[in-house]
Amino acid sequence: TDPGAVVTDGAGVLMTWLLGPGVRIGLIVLIGAISLLVVRRLIKAVTEHIADGTSLLQRGIGKPLAGTEVAAALRKVSPVTNVRRTQRARTIGSVLRSTAGIVIGSIVVLLVLDQVGVNIAPFIASAGIVGVAFGFGAQSLVKDFLSGLFMLLEDQYGVGDVVDVGAAQGTVESVGLRVTKIRDADGTLWYVPNGTMLRVGNKTQGWANAVVEVKVDYFADLQQVHDLLVEAAARVAADPEVGSA
Repeated sequence: TDPGAVVTDGAGVLMTWLLGPGVRIGLIVLIGAISLLVVRRLIKAVTEHIADGTSLLQRGIGKPLAGTEVAAALRKVSPVTNVRRTQRARTIGSVLRSTAGIVIGSIVVLLVLDQVGVNIAPFIASAGIVGVAFGFGAQSLVKDFLSGLFMLLEDQYGVGDVVDVGAAQGTVESVGLRVTKIRDADGTLWYVPNGTMLRVGNKTQGWANAVVEVKVDYFADLQQVHDLLVEAAARVAADPEVGSA
């Protein structure tokens, strides 16, 4: 046997593999990396949009350059609202990034194994079996996570809201995918699994009642005071910025 011929044949086989499956594996990994990068960038843009509370069309050169002082004041959200929106964005972004990484990574690994000649059918079947077993074995955990995800997406409540979930009543301090932390009037911090909430009563979202005390002189004309207050309220309601808030 000629050693040179063996080396030549080995180099030819290696070159053939590199030009065939090797190139395809490289393309699979490259496309997977690009896809993951694009998906992560998209998730980041969406979560930043949720955190800022501004429209994606009002960023950069499309952002309004002018506005009234009242409009500027309304766009400055309260600390509680900011924490609530930021927490929602952070939680949703973390879940979406992890899910995208697992899904795209699994697809890339399976495609690479297929290119090197490994039969991926058992892996797919095993993944299905593992998924079914995990679903049966962790039903409560999966229920908590799914309930928490839908609560965040639907914005049922957030940090700072006063809620009644049956098991606990109080102010929401933290909203996670698995549990919600609620501080009651006695100072007790309740950890309520999201999957156990059959109904949620939000006492602050979308409606509020503000009581304003106006001090007037004892000898003032009450009817005149009433008329002035009604006139001031009408001006506020007619304002294009405040009236629609």
